[in-house]
Amino acid sequence: IVDDEEDTRLLIREHLKKEGYHFLEAYDGVAAQEVITEQYKNISAVIIDWKMPRMDGIDVLRWIKDDSKYEQIPIIMHTGLADTQHINEGIEAGAFYYVMKSEKHDLLVSIVRTAVSDFNYKKSLLHKIETEGNPYHLLVEGTFRFRTLEEGEYLALRIAKACSVPDAVVGISELMANAVEHGNLNITYNE
Repeated sequence: IVDDEEDTRLLIREHLKKEGYHFLEAYDGVAAQEVITEQYKNISAVIIDWKMPRMDGIDVLRWIKDDSKYEQIPIIMHTGLADTQHINEGIEAGAFYYVMKSEKHDLLVSIVRTAVSDFNYKKSLLHKIETEGNPYHLLVEGTFRFRTLEEGEYLALRIAKACSVPDAVVGISELMANAVEHGNLNITYNE
């Protein structure tokens, strides 16, 4: 919970406690950066005000979205700034949701529930990808069709990663580029 108003943090705390959430708090953007840097592995969502001393919430949002360690954390802008320009700016900067402080707290709790659920689902999928290994060892036969250099590069990256030989990406990428060039020149496989 990031807000410079103690009363707002207290209200949010009370509603989140009822739902069984644990939370960390910061009174401005600079303090939020410190908390996130130290505790990011324990954070599943951030509720943040826009207008705060030292660093605004929109700047914290951009900082979070620019760092690959934090970028998946959903950010809920909880602010009094209700004009279209601010809402658009917040959403375009990567806010998961934008809610007015005047809205009922049940709505905020519902948004937090959805954000945390979404975050945990994505985190679970990423964990499975990292731990369950490579399915290509089960592959007996397969065909890839590609026509552009971009598709060839995309495929080369995936093959190199699947083969657990990242350095091979350059050679594989060159083969893919040659295949596209030969196809464009109508040079057959036999030729």
